[in-house]
Amino acid sequence: VQREQKGFGHALLMAHGEGLQRETVCVITPDETIEPSCLRAMVELHAKIRLPVAAVRAPGKTPHHLYGVVRGELRNGIVHMKELAEKPTTTSRKGWILLGRYILPPLVFDELAATSPNPRTGNVELTDALQSLIKLRWPWAALLAAHIARPEKAERWLFAKLSEWDEAPERPQPAQAALGEPEVLARLAALTGQEAEQRPGQRAYAGEAAHLFEPRRREGAPHVLLAQAGTGIGKTLGYLAPASLWAEHSGGTVWVSTFTKALQRQLRQESRKAWPAARPDGSSAVVVRKGRENYLCLLNLEDALQGGFGGRAAIFAQLVARWAAFSQDGDMVGGDLPGWLTTLFRQRGVAALTDRRGECVYAG
Repeated sequence: VQREQKGFGHALLMAHGEGLQRETVCVITPDETIEPSCLRAMVELHAKIRLPVAAVRAPGKTPHHLYGVVRGELRNGIVHMKELAEKPTTTSRKGWILLGRYILPPLVFDELAATSPNPRTGNVELTDALQSLIKLRWPWAALLAAHIARPEKAERWLFAKLSEWDEAPERPQPAQAALGEPEVLARLAALTGQEAEQRPGQRAYAGEAAHLFEPRRREGAPHVLLAQAGTGIGKTLGYLAPASLWAEHSGGTVWVSTFTKALQRQLRQESRKAWPAARPDGSSAVVVRKGRENYLCLLNLEDALQGGFGGRAAIFAQLVARWAAFSQDGDMVGGDLPGWLTTLFRQRGVAALTDRRGECVYAG
């Protein structure tokens, strides 16, 4: 029951809540009388395309400001909707007239629930919800909705899966370690494999890179090496060989800065040969780190899940929470978050979930 008039869309929501939440429904309004009825043709069309269907007629001399208007392309007797407007005030919004006959799948009602009142009419309009679905390019959503069942039980929230956060003292400074050239070349041979081609240039490169890890002769004077080598030398394993050997002897951490994502992926792959998959405490021995603003902030995500996001943004937060439970490192920009997912939502929704202020202790 619609206790107060808040528009056609609001009335549909009130009616749809009476035990029809996941049903496709036919809606008829008394605005127009159609002889013969077009409902059979609409039902048959919906059965083929599984998308919302609306009856329209040619505009003729009908005042557009009194009706919902559809603009689209007429193909084989069917108008493929591109834009809808409720009682447009300008003549530029002329188009096909909506007749008040609709076949609406559950997806439309989900969108209606997230639709704000029209700023001009003050009502929740069905045309606004349909227009949002057109803009989001979600024609496939109705096809998927019929095959997605509700889960039998709720999944554990991501925060319930996290281990307890314990403050730890700062790690001690790495020990001094001097690397001998035979030891470095032996590590390089182990990384490249016994059947690998012997490359003198790579061996020379590794030997020179090893000098970077020698103990400093005086404070404030680190070792610096500027090396240039052509393609095919094997530079990556050339510096990972002495780096992994030094980390093993000294207990220190090696940072490698890269400029491209391709090299970043190559380093992740090659480093698996030099370091174990996990350290004794179970943590990863090798990680890829970018700026904090690239990573999901779990505190921001928790705020979004608890009501900070509304409408379509809330759907995005739920999808991100699902992804975060299985993500390799929580990288939302260039990581394993599906790239197509972010294009379906506004960019600020992505930015609102990353660590833009450097406050999240869980980021990265």
